[in-house]
Amino acid sequence: MTQDRALQIQAEIDRVLLRYSHDQKRFTQKVESLAEKYGKQVYPSLLFTTAHLEFSHRTARGHWQKILGHWDWLSLHMERKIDVRVAILDYFMDIIRKMKNPKIIEIKTYQKIQQETFVDELTQLNNYRYFIKNLKHEIIRASRYRSPLTLVILDVDDFKKYNDTNGHLTGNKALKKLAKIIKKSLRNVDIVARFGGEAFALLLPATDESGGLAIAERIRRRVEKDSFINEQKQPLKKAISLIFLG
Repeated sequence: MTQDRALQIQAEIDRVLLRYSHDQKRFTQKVESLAEKYGKQVYPSLLFTTAHLEFSHRTARGHWQKILGHWDWLSLHMERKIDVRVAILDYFMDIIRKMKNPKIIEIKTYQKIQQETFVDELTQLNNYRYFIKNLKHEIIRASRYRSPLTLVILDVDDFKKYNDTNGHLTGNKALKKLAKIIKKSLRNVDIVARFGGEAFALLLPATDESGGLAIAERIRRRVEKDSFINEQKQPLKKAISLIFLG
């Protein structure tokens, strides 16, 4: 799952939590609607957002069904409406004892931390940590469903010379522009990350080597047609190397 889609699901969950966290019927309906819209990923996303615990789709769905029952029980015995996050916390702490020392944090603060953890500050692409985490998931999924998976490493040749010639601020602007070109050239299911320095990694699910080559060539052509600051001093747009790992 791409970062954009994950953030979209999380934003939807945040809105539902904000409006219906004390209304079990409405909250349950909204979660089911989100699952119909986005698929099974809604359930692990819900539990990760509220409890910071990672589960598979099936396990998360099972926990959610039990949490609903526990939410009912708490509301009945407390004789008042209970926030769903209280039910989730109590379920994981006292019912199945999955959490031993939880930390309470505002969602906005948590989201900021998440962004700083998985987003490259300069290009606003995924960072190396996010890429490695998702690479493992995509390899497992490709193996399970016998689906092709292509990894493309894109590197700007002689970027140090461009930096030395034009200055690091100009170099940063070039990297930001290149990142936008790459992102616009990919599908929603693809994952792109700044791999380090002037290198970018593209993870292309359900794509064989020829398909990966077509996507990479699309990026190369778009970079070649675009313009970069002071490129006459260093021909940045024609200096891209590609490595394919099918």
